[in-house]
Amino acid sequence: MPVMNGFDFIQALSKPVVPHIIFVSAYSEFAIKAFKVSALDYLLKPIDPAELKDAVQRALSKSRETADQNILLKNFIDNYLADGPKGKIAMPVNDGYHLVDPNHVIYCRADGAYTAVVLDNEKSFLISRTLGRTQELMPPELFERIHQSYR
Repeated sequence: MPVMNGFDFIQALSKPVVPHIIFVSAYSEFAIKAFKVSALDYLLKPIDPAELKDAVQRALSKSRETADQNILLKNFIDNYLADGPKGKIAMPVNDGYHLVDPNHVIYCRADGAYTAVVLDNEKSFLISRTLGRTQELMPPELFERIHQSYR
């Protein structure tokens, strides 16, 4: 980097940016300093393509985790810290969380270790929780557990 090094760049970032940094350098002596500033990885030149791919995959995974945490935090603020509860429930799906208004749930059906959630305003979707764990998420006044032979 011609104007500044990676550490100067991190110092120059406006807070509270939390980037996922992968250092690439020909010098191993800066690795400890890199991890002290929360580097995700430190790759030495010449770059091994497999190592670079793994590092980028970890960064993408971290970004998804951060996005999921932001969704959960926003839902918590909306439900408990705002003027009044809006009542959305964060349901874990394949690629994160789906925020659902429990008033729109028609029914939930066990599907092994998953639960199919059927809504009145959308298609159904699977969440990665058992029906018993799903029941814990739902407000008791809106959710009644019935026998499996309801069909």
